[in-house]
Amino acid sequence: MLRSGWRRRWRWRPASEAAGLFLVRDGWRVAPSRWSDVLESVTHDTVLVLDGEMGLPVEERPVDRTEIYVAEEAFICGTGQEL
Repeated sequence: MLRSGWRRRWRWRPASEAAGLFLVRDGWRVAPSRWSDVLESVTHDTVLVLDGEMGLPVEERPVDRTEIYVAEEAFICGTGQEL
């Protein structure tokens, strides 16, 4: 049985604490905003720059856990995970 405090503690945790999360929804690349407790990294910034160079629309905003389930694509990247 879970304690009532469990939900509060884990509700807004990042999807990955050691990598960057990216989704594709309706043709847009969605990345959690920097003020959403995500790991800032060179790899995360590189993906955003490459998306811009390829003309892909990018939106940085808070991402709800339920969006991961309905995304057309989802991936994580980081120095240890690669792309």
